[in-house]
Amino acid sequence: MTANEINNKLLSFNSDPQTKAIRDFYNRKSFFEVLSKSRNENTHSSFLAWLLEYGSTGMQEDSPIIKFLDILIRKADCKENLLPESLQNAVLSRTIYFSKIETSTEKVIKDLSQIPYRDRLDIFAQCSFPTPLDGKKGLRIVIENKIYSNEILVTDNKFGTQSGGKMDEGIGDKQGKYPDYYFKNQTQRYYYALAEKPLDPDYYTLFVFLTPTGDKPTDVHYIPVSYQELMDYLLDPLSQIGTMDPLALMYLKEYAKALSVPSISETDTTYTVLAVSSSEKDALIKFWKEYEDLIIEGDFKNFNINEISEINRLKSSIYIRNEDDNNSIDDLRNIKISIPLKNDVIGRKIKEKDLEPYFKYYLN
Repeated sequence: MTANEINNKLLSFNSDPQTKAIRDFYNRKSFFEVLSKSRNENTHSSFLAWLLEYGSTGMQEDSPIIKFLDILIRKADCKENLLPESLQNAVLSRTIYFSKIETSTEKVIKDLSQIPYRDRLDIFAQCSFPTPLDGKKGLRIVIENKIYSNEILVTDNKFGTQSGGKMDEGIGDKQGKYPDYYFKNQTQRYYYALAEKPLDPDYYTLFVFLTPTGDKPTDVHYIPVSYQELMDYLLDPLSQIGTMDPLALMYLKEYAKALSVPSISETDTTYTVLAVSSSEKDALIKFWKEYEDLIIEGDFKNFNINEISEINRLKSSIYIRNEDDNNSIDDLRNIKISIPLKNDVIGRKIKEKDLEPYFKYYLN
């Protein structure tokens, strides 16, 4: 581009309403950010528990609980029979009906299992059928929610020596009485307690492992779900179909915005945002396509980062490749916008400075 072409492009950039819209979007904090809770695991669990219960009684095909079950059907491996056929058919045909739904966080396992252990479930939902479905009187959903923490492995929690495996007083020798529970990894323990040793076996029970990147846990009965999948198939559709009341819709949109708040922790090597909404994604794609030549042609020698958060949002919304090939090294959101990076970034965490040249005019 010639200097005159760059000047004309800058004039267009500065007067473009979409430039202002993107800046305004990122300059406004969500309610969760104001409270410094955008990465708090318990806060996310509480919101999702509220959402799954919202408007969920009755045969409402656009209710949050039904759309969440759609995600589980989409993600479940049929070979492992993670979703019983009768339940799956009822969801897909929209003939499923719930007379009552109750959700909670930090549900104690001993309230549901023959195993008298005080381990807690991050999110628990119990859905009652008005009439039995294939002999079952309801559905239970167990969600293990991991944002910064990892699954607790048996090597991390030696129940025989650490206080983390406390039993109720008077139970007796926990290792001798419940070896099949205490010497398993976290998700394996939960499945054993709730699927093999439940107090009430007359419920379907689904197990979900919710993480930023959709990782699989050690127990094969859990359905892995990512926060981006929650955004794509639950939050985005709910925000668009117009069936939620105005206050609930405001909660939903604030939560969706909080998911795209970047993490800039030096110890975080797997992701920077939990999810990006379709509207944010479309805005970034449109922005890049419109101003890619301007951004690439700029003079960046004296560029200083003043808006780390925006760099991180964009970094997690771009398909980054090696300058010599198309191998992705940060394909979290898989948006097909190519930014060629130097070879020296391959094999290490991408730093903000690697992307400085591409966003000079966007940030200043």
